Amino acid sequence: MQFKRILLILVGFLPSSHAVACWKEVEPRGFASRCPIVVTGTITKIDAGCPCDNPSYDIAHITISAIHKNRLKDVPLSNGSVIQVRMAARDAKIKTSTDLRYPLKDKALWLIVLDANGQFSLNSHPVQRQPLDKDPKTLLGEIFNVDKTGKWIGTHTKAEWIAWLKANNGHPGKESKQSESGSRKR
Repeated sequence: MQFKRILLILVGFLPSSHAVACWKEVEPRGFASRCPIVVTGTITKIDAGCPCDNPSYDIAHITISAIHKNRLKDVPLSNGSVIQVRMAARDAKIKTSTDLRYPLKDKALWLIVLDANGQFSLNSHPVQRQPLDKDPKTLLGEIFNVDKTGKWIGTHTKAEWIAWLKANNGHPGKESKQSESGSRKR
């Protein structure tokens, strides 16, 4: 018994390596610049996905209370409208430590990604959920088009955004060599 105690104490003094985090720190403003849609809203409904799919996604219905950015001209949004976004499924058969899922009635500033498959998602990084007291203007260092009434005028279609993602290896933050040479369209 005494030997086990001494062994445990000695093991406690062994040098340890740093634990690897599941998420790399991402600056919210940089992430927001890669999102075509940024809204404040509440998750008002969650449709359960099929647990046998791998990966499995639930669909969160976010009722929008404020639109801070909409770069997609073929996705009309307004206060009170609903946008459907994917998130990790609650009942997935295979779960990972990086699954992101938000509860019903969760209200936040949402940084919504459009992936290369044409799906809106909250699955990319925890930075996609910002607190309500965060000033959206601090996230959006971009200038956008609005009409006389202040309504968003999108700059891209979903298809154009997806084509841009695919040209940049599915990651909106990495520009392809062609884009770097001056033919960047975003």
